Amino acid sequence: MIPLDRTIFHAALLAFSFSSISLLPLSPALAVDNTIDIVPDEQVDSSVELTPGFIGGTIDLGGQNISRVDLAARGGDFAANRYPASEGPYTLTVNVPTGESLDYTVSATAWMDNYTTRMFFQDQVVSVEEGQTSQLDYRVNSGYIAAELLTNGCTIVHSEMWATREDPGGYSKAMTKRGGEQQYRFPVQPNSAIRVYGQVQLSTGATFQLEEQAVTVSPGQETPVSWEVNCVAGQLSQIQHDVEYHLPMDYHLSYLYRQGSGSPYRVEKHEGSVLFADLAPGDWHLYSYSYWNNHQNLISKRFNNIKTLSGETTGVSFDQYPGFLRGSLALSGTHTIEDTSYAHIYAYGRNPLYPSDQVYSRALANNVDGTFNLALPQGEYSTYVSVYAFYRPTAGDDYLNASLYMYDYSKRNDLLYIDSQEVIEGYDVAYETGSAVIKFRRADGGAFSAPYITAKSYTYDENQVLQSYSYTTSRTLSAADRVTMVGFPGTYEVEAWAYVDGSRTIFGKVEVEIISGVEKVIDLGGPTLTVSEPAAGAVLSEQTLTLSGTATDESGIEAILVNGEAVAFSATDNPEDPYEVSFTTVITLGEGENKITTVASDASGNESTDSRTVTYVPPVAEVVQARMDIKPGSCKNPFNVTEKGVMPVVLLGSAEFDVREIDPASLTLHGVGLLRHAYGDAAEYLADGGCGTDQADGYEDLVLKFKSQAIVAALGAVSDGEVITLELNGTSYEGLELVADDHLTIIKRGRKK
Repeated sequence: MIPLDRTIFHAALLAFSFSSISLLPLSPALAVDNTIDIVPDEQVDSSVELTPGFIGGTIDLGGQNISRVDLAARGGDFAANRYPASEGPYTLTVNVPTGESLDYTVSATAWMDNYTTRMFFQDQVVSVEEGQTSQLDYRVNSGYIAAELLTNGCTIVHSEMWATREDPGGYSKAMTKRGGEQQYRFPVQPNSAIRVYGQVQLSTGATFQLEEQAVTVSPGQETPVSWEVNCVAGQLSQIQHDVEYHLPMDYHLSYLYRQGSGSPYRVEKHEGSVLFADLAPGDWHLYSYSYWNNHQNLISKRFNNIKTLSGETTGVSFDQYPGFLRGSLALSGTHTIEDTSYAHIYAYGRNPLYPSDQVYSRALANNVDGTFNLALPQGEYSTYVSVYAFYRPTAGDDYLNASLYMYDYSKRNDLLYIDSQEVIEGYDVAYETGSAVIKFRRADGGAFSAPYITAKSYTYDENQVLQSYSYTTSRTLSAADRVTMVGFPGTYEVEAWAYVDGSRTIFGKVEVEIISGVEKVIDLGGPTLTVSEPAAGAVLSEQTLTLSGTATDESGIEAILVNGEAVAFSATDNPEDPYEVSFTTVITLGEGENKITTVASDASGNESTDSRTVTYVPPVAEVVQARMDIKPGSCKNPFNVTEKGVMPVVLLGSAEFDVREIDPASLTLHGVGLLRHAYGDAAEYLADGGCGTDQADGYEDLVLKFKSQAIVAALGAVSDGEVITLELNGTSYEGLELVADDHLTIIKRGRKK
């Protein structure tokens, strides 16, 4: 049998878990102290604190060959576990509310004989006080089940046996899993009327159920049990599996399961064709995984209820020319697709009328531009799952090792049909991201290591229909005291774990809400700070703004700083919160982005910080592009640099342009100020921009006069015959900018006598 590598196992896990994720129970709201707002593009700090208590005792199972003991304790929102690898004393560190006690339910499972055997212990409840150790021992003078499997020519490949009693008369529970052995013994907790049962898988894939027997097991004694295992009569069968995608494949993996069996009968790695021989007739399931593009892309197909008959070969063929869905995955905010170590998109076949039934496909996105190429056999698909992994192994606070899963149920019913060899371009998926820093502390100042968090977020529509489920895990350096999590917008239930003296313990839970535009830093026990104005991310055209908000803390607000400057505050006289104060201040903005940081501190020195960014964009005058005509009636507009007097210019009016809206005092020609002006229908407006005439067109014009020699001075050095464009500038009475232009032809010679 080929061992499952990590990639294969991950693919198999996704195949089965994604299809049933909608059945996950929805967690109730958590009782938490802090609510933290994060935004795409911003970062937040929160804190979790361990107030340790202890559960301790001795593990004594009568000298068994212990591989590991799983100890797990759960009390309300808190949990801890530990994995001793031998008999003897143990201590489990748990979290207890300051000054209180907390009841913990403790479960234990002992793994023995190189993980082939498990002994389960009945759950027990202990009360734990802050800083104190509650005693809980696991002492068993084990008895043994001595099992024998008698066969009549069969070959056993796998067996599983249970010994249980769970009733008011007693508790005993153990199980063992073995390979092809026919005789073995395993330890159990002594009791009467223990039910012993199990199943055996034969080399043909047939499963033989071991009939239940009731036995009494005494301390230190062996209790024999035996079963006669009968072979399947008749001829064997076989399954010929062929798969062809007409792509350059890396390899195929096929998993064959016997219906009713809990483990795969065979796993075969092949080039597209494989024969499963010597099978017992019956019903089988087959899972086929096909890897291509250097193992980065995957197509999986499940074949259900394959019936085999004695002496016959059943063919299972899947020959497809897949189509391709192409697009990109994009992230914005604190983390982008360039920050990922890998990102995947998944598609799930939905319609049994097409080859896509029971298919899922996965593609790796390019982590530079997010592009992907997803191969899909013909049919209908939904593409609502994507996965993002971030790995930034830098030192200190910048260390990041996070995985982010998005189940976007709002897209689940947006079915996509693709035909064989069809290519669909432009399927783009984009999400915003935010990040949060979770700080870890021990109230007693003790040591801890390897902090990490898990977080879940559910979003619903107005009818309380689940729209998305996000799940993220993050860890950091072993010696660090904080973890950076990455999330999509939404409210996250965060569990914060770390190792304490060998125990894996929840330090606490916080509720983190990712919203747009706010960055908050909250000390444990710090003030509650709310900035109501301005809105985060606001774009403003006024250079000054008024910042306002409230703060409250039971120890009293000591100071409020805005961008480092102290701000006056006063009591709000809120009958529901006697500690609440309000504050207001005026801020002058610079052009572009302005980060505004508000810090509230209490009498104990704890601080809460709100950082948000607003942008000041000065108003930009709208430009009115008008038409003007120098010397109406002339196209070349000759201008002798020796001329005296004035240069006539007409700003042409039209049905769309009223010259009375222009402020004459603002007008300049090539930088030269206006000499005088008048209104009248002085020239014709030609829509095609041709040379104007000195004829009336029924629209009022603005007639302008500029000193000729002032124009000559503004022009500077010119040459005879040179054509120069002059620009007329000004503003309207409403502040709009006016621009118009026309050209001159320079004459640089004396007048003829």
